Amino acid sequence: MLIRITAEFDSREKAEAVIGRIRSLVKGVYSINLMQSRISSRSFSRRTGNLSEFMQNTGTLMSAAINMPDTAFESSVSSQCRKTTVFIVCDSKCDRKIRSILEAMGGKNIN
Repeated sequence: MLIRITAEFDSREKAEAVIGRIRSLVKGVYSINLMQSRISSRSFSRRTGNLSEFMQNTGTLMSAAINMPDTAFESSVSSQCRKTTVFIVCDSKCDRKIRSILEAMGGKNIN
C-alpha cells in the first residue's frame, strides 16, 4: 500500500539534503517533491522598517541610503530562510525508516 509522508524544514538546502539521503538509503520510494513557501512583503517591510526608523533619527541622508534595496542579497537570504515542505510517496514498509531519517535531519510537523 502506498502512503504519503510530509515534513517541514527551515530551508531548501536542508530539504534537498534529506531528499538525497532518503533516495540513497531507502528502497520503495515512488516520488519525492518539495514546495517552498512564499515570503510576504509585509514581513520584509517590518524587518527593514525598524532599521530605517533608527537611521532617520541619526540623519535623513543616511536613512535614504540604507533603504535602497539590494535585490541580490534579498533573494539569496529569502531563498535560504523560507520554510520548505517535502512530500514523499512510498511503500508502507518504508514508513518507519523514512520518518526516522526525517526526524534525525531536523524535520518538523512530520505527518
